[in-house]
Amino acid sequence: MAKWLAITLFTMICFMVILLGLGYLLSENEKTTTVLKAQLAQQTQLNQKKTDQRNNLNAYAKAETAAETMPKQSEAEIMQAFENTLINNLTCVTLAQCKIVTVKFKNTDCKLASNIIGASQLKK
Repeated sequence: MAKWLAITLFTMICFMVILLGLGYLLSENEKTTTVLKAQLAQQTQLNQKKTDQRNNLNAYAKAETAAETMPKQSEAEIMQAFENTLINNLTCVTLAQCKIVTVKFKNTDCKLASNIIGASQLKK
């Protein structure tokens, strides 16, 4: 009887060691997977930012070439366009969009807060 009790106890201890080992491997795998998911999300976000910046740069270059071909405007038309641009671009969705733009007039310089779209339109 003691012999069967010893065999049963030994078998139970072996199963417990195997289960604890598998639990440890599972927890280590979960930690590694979490870190890799975070890195992948960060890399995806970085690639998205690069794509957005590339698209903004292309749009700005197209707008800049279009501005070169535009005829000269009078001061009143320029000021009206300036006021319309400010009114239409007073909001920023994120802080990264908000920029401070220095507008130079004949006698003074004026610093204004605008978003990226408004800043590129004011540079025209």
